Amino acid sequence: VMEQINRGQIDIEVYAGSAERFAVSGDVTSGSIREVPSLYSEWGIRKFLVHRKGKKPLLTFVIPPIKEYAEHYAYMFDLAGSKNTKVVVNQVDRRIMRANFKKGARSIMKEFDHPIDVVAMGYGDHIEEALLKSDGEYKILDQKIIKGAEGWVDAKILTLERKNGEILTMLSGGSNKTLWGEASEAMAEAFLEYNPKLFFFMGSAGAPFGTTDIYNVSVPQKFMIGKQELGIENVIYKNRSLAEGQIEDIRKSVRVIFGGTHGHTSSPAQQSISYVDSLGKLKINSIDVEQSLVARAVKIHNLKALQKKKYNHNHVLFGAINLITDKPRHSKSLGAHAHNLDNVDQGLKHISRLSILDIMFETVRQESEIGKVRHKSCQGLIFGLLPGL
Repeated sequence: VMEQINRGQIDIEVYAGSAERFAVSGDVTSGSIREVPSLYSEWGIRKFLVHRKGKKPLLTFVIPPIKEYAEHYAYMFDLAGSKNTKVVVNQVDRRIMRANFKKGARSIMKEFDHPIDVVAMGYGDHIEEALLKSDGEYKILDQKIIKGAEGWVDAKILTLERKNGEILTMLSGGSNKTLWGEASEAMAEAFLEYNPKLFFFMGSAGAPFGTTDIYNVSVPQKFMIGKQELGIENVIYKNRSLAEGQIEDIRKSVRVIFGGTHGHTSSPAQQSISYVDSLGKLKINSIDVEQSLVARAVKIHNLKALQKKKYNHNHVLFGAINLITDKPRHSKSLGAHAHNLDNVDQGLKHISRLSILDIMFETVRQESEIGKVRHKSCQGLIFGLLPGL
């Protein structure tokens, strides 16, 4: 297939939507269609070969209805030699996806039936280990599993007790669906409807500039989408002076960097010199496909709360922290690296993940003690490991 692409003998299309809607689209109805084997069918990716009258054959990759996912695949095909990859994002399926995340969240919250104080996305399957290594600050009292509607969100509830007697209920979960770009934003929007006091996003990111290196931990001060700064505060960065002493033990093995700007991309494969230079002009220190979108969702939620005059009751503090897993190949700052997305030191990566969770829990402790807006009981939602994190 790659030879046919390079020779211009076959056209490539990325269709972000359902196979059912693709089957009645224009190119398909004008020719014959045959599904071909896909190595990534478990990820919701299917392949179809369409023979069209008077045109070259069309190989279509049907993927989940996620805008950034479609752009990522198109970029990958362009790298492989496709000159004019066609991208179609079905807006109906896109809206259905967002509605399904809300349906999944609703089914979980119906069973959970308790106010939420903390929501966090990322590294949920490492929660127990991080808590067991918390020097007795947290004790696991109970846990149970909740299955959300149609697999959009699954959850594991952890009931914890702090040294001071405060009860912390955490819901650690994930999704059977592809989480990429706006899909993570849709999940965030679904649970923001329940007005948590704190919302954390913990994930992997690339670091195009500076001395930040692979397996470092990054706490950005600002967030951008394109050239627009979002203007939302990172509560972890805000409390950095308080965190300095508390995470001293973490710093012995993991370098934690506070400050800088986090950017947004549709594809981690974008590493050309011109692209990296464009990030430099915007002074972007870290970048991924989801975090800034989630930050935007929190900001929009807060603006709506302000408009409804429920700002004090519904305002959400946002916290973000990154595990650096990649330096662009064309980065001028540090050159080649022994580790990257294809060559991972699982031991170092695991230590950094636990450090990120430690910092998140420390921020929860800080806010519950100095914020004056916490309840005695602090409920949390910790979403499971996202793909690639």
